Parts: sequence; C-alpha cells; structure tokens
Amino acid sequence: ESSSQAIGYAIASGALTSGLGYTLWYHVLPKLHTSVAAVCQLSVPIWAGLGGVLLVGEALEYPLLISAGIILGGILLVIFGRPRIRANTNSARELASPSRRAIPKSLTL
Repeated sequence: ESSSQAIGYAIASGALTSGLGYTLWYHVLPKLHTSVAAVCQLSVPIWAGLGGVLLVGEALEYPLLISAGIILGGILLVIFGRPRIRANTNSARELASPSRRAIPKSLTL
C-alpha cells in the first residue's frame, strides 16, 4: 500500500507545482513582449538543473554550467540583439485577406 500512497503523493505534488507554475506564467505573460516570452521558455532546462542542484543535491558539474551558459547566451542575444526590420504590415494583411487572394479560374464555378 505504501507504493500506491507514494504514487498519490507524486501525482499531487506534480499537479500542485504545475498548477502554480502555469498560474505564475499566465499572470506574467501579458506583461511580456511576445519574443521575450517565447525565448524565456528556453530557460526551463536551466531552472530544472538548478532545482536538481538545490533541492535534490545533484552535483554542479561542468556540462550543466556550460549548457546553461550557452542557453543564457542565446537568450541574451535574442533579447538584446539588433532588432529585425519588420515588413509592411498593411501589405501582409492585404495578401492574407481572403478577398484579395487570386482564385484560379479552374477552381471557380
């Protein structure tokens, strides 16, 4: 019976932490720019590794440090890098509009 109790605890703790994580994420999400929010999700492996070191006592070794540095470097490049030139949004909307699309004559009735 202790194994079924352990499984119950594992499911409950996973549901609790996931619920808290999603609540926090969706609270912060509207305050972030879209590209920043997307790139910040890439930091999840770093947080998982840090949690392993702090909560479970895993060893802090070079592969973890190197991979965390690479991930953080990529995130910083995206957030603080040179902004891209945006396409004219009016032209993009016109092209995407169903009324503006050319329909081949072979498909018309």
